[in-house]
Amino acid sequence: MAGYYFNQGNPSAARQRLEFVLKEYPRTLVIPETLYTLAEVNFAEGKKREAKELLQQLAADYGFTEWGKRAVQKLRESR
Repeated sequence: MAGYYFNQGNPSAARQRLEFVLKEYPRTLVIPETLYTLAEVNFAEGKKREAKELLQQLAADYGFTEWGKRAVQKLRESR
């Protein structure tokens, strides 16, 4: 659902949903994707430092996942 709002140009609505997932479902399989999408929202809102911190957390905690690998690549690209 958050991806829909983000793609429609409403990052604040996407942020609300992503932060809800992180708070209410911290041990689910969607956390890596949620962190990555939240980083993308931060980039879109000009919050580059916060975005990079999320990507670093994702790479450190979930580096073995597809989203963790994407985070590493995105960090390389955003230097």
